[in-house]
Amino acid sequence: MNKSVGVLSLTETPHHPLMWSHYSNNHTGLVIEFDPDHEFFFAEGAAAEMGGLHKVQYAAQRPKFDVLFDMGMVDASPEQIKEWVDKVSFTKSKDWEYEGEWRMLKPSKDATTVHTTDAVGIHLFKLPSACIKSVILGQRMSATLKQEMVLSLRADTRYADLLISEAYSSDEDFKIEVGPYPIAR
Repeated sequence: MNKSVGVLSLTETPHHPLMWSHYSNNHTGLVIEFDPDHEFFFAEGAAAEMGGLHKVQYAAQRPKFDVLFDMGMVDASPEQIKEWVDKVSFTKSKDWEYEGEWRMLKPSKDATTVHTTDAVGIHLFKLPSACIKSVILGQRMSATLKQEMVLSLRADTRYADLLISEAYSSDEDFKIEVGPYPIAR
């Protein structure tokens, strides 16, 4: 399945310190905020199971699979296929619940570009610029890189009016706050 399906993994919790530590190179990266109502995140009919945006479910136990059913998916009803896809692709351990994850699956064959390094294929897909709402720059991103990011975004007409913010540690709580770039603190 890893070779045939690409996964876009998103979070609904951009203020969680662990998300910044784990997924933005220890606060040196950035967060892209998407518009979840953009048509890119929706799919019609049978493709909705694979192509639409779905909330990950968190469970204490691993989902159980029926090997005979799983091997003979040809005769499966749409409800059975949905249940199987949910178990396989949209269920994680409760230990990861803080992520508030949403996923979107796309067939790898539909990738726009494929980069291969050490026999691992990285499949990239086109993403409409209109579905991007804002960018949050990491609190440990270098000042030079922040300036380069802002200049690059402002120079591109697709992103000239994009909201650009900056992350910083809360003075009150153990969480990440977001303020306008540059932050006057």
